[in-house]
Amino acid sequence: MEKLKLLKKPEPEPPDELVEEILDGMVHTEMFRFADQIETARSYWRRYPELIEAPEFPEPFRSHYVEEYDCEPSDNWSNSDVDVLDPNLRENLRPKARRSARVSMRSHSLQAETPAERFNRELHDKLDAVLKSGDQAVISAAVANIEAYFVIMDRPAGGSPNSA
Repeated sequence: MEKLKLLKKPEPEPPDELVEEILDGMVHTEMFRFADQIETARSYWRRYPELIEAPEFPEPFRSHYVEEYDCEPSDNWSNSDVDVLDPNLRENLRPKARRSARVSMRSHSLQAETPAERFNRELHDKLDAVLKSGDQAVISAAVANIEAYFVIMDRPAGGSPNSA
């Protein structure tokens, strides 16, 4: 018996408009986060310039920091791996935006599924699992069930198969 194989349609690439929309949101978010950090830094610097400009992290704050985080404070800390001052910020974020657009499309297509489309997708997934099992008894039973399903679907309401 020749082995059956189900093929899935390749996932379409997201439209450039969707990628750009997501990219705009990502750039805005990174810029906002940085602006928020600048606002905090400026506020602290204005109120406590001697603490901010001290060559060493001031005590007793260093001790509390170490106790809480179990490491020494760093002058190079950032909560983002994105450099908002990099002139290539948009291009650096583009691959992440494209991945997000694919996820968005996948999510949207699942939400927009009709009951028939959902049934077909679930049936495809189940058949794929049966075929991957390689168990001939399971495959034969699945084929028999599918054939029975199509016989029932060909039957007019209240009639017998193929009666017209």
